[in-house]
Amino acid sequence: MAETTCPQCHKTISAADSAAFCPFCGAKLATGGPDLYAVYAEQNPMKKHELLLALQAEYPDSLDVAEEILHLGRLYDRGKRGVDFSIIKCYALNVYLEPKALHKDKREALRREIFHHPDLDKCLNLCDDQEVFLRRYLQRLSEDFIRLFLKGSTQHMHSFFGYINQSKAAKYLALPAAEMLQAMQRDETLTPAQRTLLMQAFYAGYAHQLNGDTSYLDAALQKYDIRLDTK
Repeated sequence: MAETTCPQCHKTISAADSAAFCPFCGAKLATGGPDLYAVYAEQNPMKKHELLLALQAEYPDSLDVAEEILHLGRLYDRGKRGVDFSIIKCYALNVYLEPKALHKDKREALRREIFHHPDLDKCLNLCDDQEVFLRRYLQRLSEDFIRLFLKGSTQHMHSFFGYINQSKAAKYLALPAAEMLQAMQRDETLTPAQRTLLMQAFYAGYAHQLNGDTSYLDAALQKYDIRLDTK
């Protein structure tokens, strides 16, 4: 039986469960137009990039293809000399977590990449509703960052002799998440609309990654007087 992999939660979906949306996380799945199943299943970033470029040449007006190219970032450059975490698309959000660890020029480049990048511009030109797309893009970016750089961090998850208590993730990650939201709120290089979209998307991504447990984060937001319209 044919299977595919959800591009967001990465769970395997059998042909019997085929639908427009993932039965596990609700993410949009490719239906009609270019067949992205091989792309979703491919684990090698270089091969994934080659597949996407071939599909883009065949379907230049496909938003699905353009969106996957956008989120792939520059992972296909891994292994090359001089590369760093910035080849991972979601790493751009690290400007709000560890700004002091980044050189000024790097901070500015990462900040610009969030809302200003040729791959993002292409997607916005292809979509019907730019705000809806931006919300989806920013939430996916946020979820990837939370999964890789918060939940995947032994520092933030308080590893003890290599053991990480995942059941306390919502408690452990509330503070760094709140600090990121505070940094977003204070970022005057963004327009008010961009700040609102980014903060809402990050909060939504946090809630999804932490299975809806935002109680510790909500308490931290209140303590630091971080105002967030989650509607």
